[in-house]
Amino acid sequence: MIRFIKKIDLPTIYKIEKENFQNPWINKQFKVQLKKINAINIIIEQKNIIKGYIFGEIIDGSYHLYKISVNRKLMNQGIGTLLLDYLIKYLNDLNLLYIYLEVNASNIFAIKLYE
Repeated sequence: MIRFIKKIDLPTIYKIEKENFQNPWINKQFKVQLKKINAINIIIEQKNIIKGYIFGEIIDGSYHLYKISVNRKLMNQGIGTLLLDYLIKYLNDLNLLYIYLEVNASNIFAIKLYE
């Protein structure tokens, strides 16, 4: 199931974040993002287990994707693709045509996902 992120999800999201990034967001950054009126933050979960998440927001008619991550133990199972496909459909329903993101050149997983 894909749904919007709630504050109660943050401890698990933060754990995934720390496992996957050398410079992870701190808890405060996630909390600030959740409070933004123009944010679209989603998770994918199954049987109450969070498998991955996306954080971003709408700015000037475009979606700015800040974070996408998948539980390290569940990578390469199409979870990131499911999240992105859902996000794209959701944004299309809002008539948003552009997604902006930055990817570190050394982040092979992200580059593969976006290709």
